[in-house]
This record gives sequence, C-alpha cells and structure tokens, in this order.
Amino acid sequence: MKKLNYLIIISFIFTVNSSFAQEYYPDTIFVNFENKANICIANKNNSKINAIENIQETFVNFHHDLELIKSTIPDSLKYLNIRYIIELTDENKIIISPNTNEQQVYYFGENDSFYKYELPKYTIIIPLEKSKLIIQVNDLTVLTELKEKNIAVILNEAANNLGKEARHRIPQNYYFDHDGKNLDTNSKKTKSYHKPMDQIELTGGIGAGLDKHVLVPDLNARIAFTFANKGIYKSRYYAGMQWKYYFDNNITTGKTDMNINPFLHVGYEYNFGKSPEDSRWYGLEVGYLLKERGGHFDSNTIKVALSMKLPQKFTISPEIYIGEKIYPGLRLVYGF
Repeated sequence: MKKLNYLIIISFIFTVNSSFAQEYYPDTIFVNFENKANICIANKNNSKINAIENIQETFVNFHHDLELIKSTIPDSLKYLNIRYIIELTDENKIIISPNTNEQQVYYFGENDSFYKYELPKYTIIIPLEKSKLIIQVNDLTVLTELKEKNIAVILNEAANNLGKEARHRIPQNYYFDHDGKNLDTNSKKTKSYHKPMDQIELTGGIGAGLDKHVLVPDLNARIAFTFANKGIYKSRYYAGMQWKYYFDNNITTGKTDMNINPFLHVGYEYNFGKSPEDSRWYGLEVGYLLKERGGHFDSNTIKVALSMKLPQKFTISPEIYIGEKIYPGLRLVYGF
C-alpha cells in the first residue's frame, strides 16, 4: 500500500506541474484534508516553508474575491483551473480556464492493488513568495473550511514535522493526512524522484587568446568537483592545466620554433540559473606559469581570469597577467 500511496502523490504532481511549468519549485508538501481537499505548496526548499509570509492573508484575499464571482462560474466545463493573479501595480485577477489534464489514469501497487486517479473538478493556483499554493477540490465550499481552519497553520504544522532530511540538497516530496482537526504526523511519507547529482568531471578544451595583440592557441584539461542543490548544478571547484602555444621565428635557423608555456590554475564557478534548463555559469580562476619559454612572460607570472559560459560549450574569459608588468588578455575556449 505504501507504494500505491506514492503513486497517488505522483498523480497529483503531474496534474499541478503543468500549471507552473515555467517556474522551478523542486520541493513540495502535500496535505490531504479530510479527503475533501488536496493541498500542495510547491517551493524552493521545504525546510524554509515557515519563512514564507502571508500564506493565510493571501488565501483569505483569494477566497473573498472568489466568493464575489462564484455564482458566475460556468458548469459547462467539467474540470477547471482557477488561477489567482496578484498584480503589484494593477487590480488582482482570477482567470478560469479548462483543465487540459483530463484523462483516465490507473496506478497499480503491490498485491494487485490499484488506484484510479480522479481529477478533482477545481484546481486552484495561488502565487506566494517564492512558492505556489495549489488546492484541488470538488466542492468550492471546502475553501471556507480551509479559511476558518487557517491554511497557513496546516502547512506550517506539516513543515514542523518534516525532520532533518528536509534540509537535504535533493528535491523531496512529503505527504500528510489531516482529519479536519489535526495533522496525522504518523501518515508522513517521503519520496524523492532524484538521486544525488554531485560528480567529478574530467574535461578538456581548445582555446585562443589575445595576448599583447598576438593570437595564441592553447590546449587545456581540468578536473572539477561539481555540487548540486535541489536538482540544479550550482557550484564547481576545479584545478587544471593550460598549455599556451607560441610560434616564434628563429632568426638564427630561419625556422619557426614552437614555445609552449604551461599554466597551472585553480578556480571556482557558480551557476546563477534558477532551473535545470537555465544555466548561467560565472567563474574566477587564478593561474601560475610553471615554465617560461620564448620570452613571452616574466618568470613568476600570475594570471587572474573571469569566465562566463556561452551557448554551444563556449566560454569567454577576460584575463589579467601579473608579472613585472601587468597587461590584459582575452580568451575564447571550446570545451569537450
């Protein structure tokens, strides 16, 4: 039966997920209120639910506005989405539209048990601070019960019973039952559909830099330790080598000498993107010249560089070389 309950949670996730697909809320708390309402708060971090302000106030405002128009909601549509739009500089809005998730789905559990998911008539989406409140009901009068019970109290009580694992960096879902008076803490179920994403990366690349108005090709390789938080790769620490190739004319022999100048570097990158599909990596790198060849650098040259990831595996990096003199450079890298 435990497996089947997880499937029920999955069905709720898929039903409401399309309502805020443009947002990324990796954590969720679900509360089944007397089998009359499914309450979900989708958020950035379950362990910080109690810090979300104005949950009850926002819900009360929505309830007030909905009561004004409830009698005008058409019965011609079997399943409805009701979206509350809060405007800072304009009037608030309620948008009612058909729920396109209407379909008949059966979930199968252990010992031949199964569950037919019935899409509730009303799916209500209310924006909150860095989160969304989603409520599913078949009868809108249940909303009055939730208002009187104080929906913020229900959600905060659930948040207070998550346990230490709620602070885990992996996205997680929690499920509770509520009997109308109290939260059943023994009903808590936890499920994550993600695995730890921390990883070690071995990468290489080719680049070209503009040093003292000379275009210099290079090869690079590095080892990186990348860490994820709530399903998003966020930070990366790395060490690597860069070999800069200078092709110099040898006046004595009349031939071209290839002088390779190797740099050892360490760096850190951070992803400012807010969803797995939105990667915006910026970094800081410090390098040291291991061996000077060809007279292009001072013996103890240090390099400091910033980096910004571009599409198609490209990185652009403004640089500063520090030796007896200081001068800037610019580098474009393609990674593989």
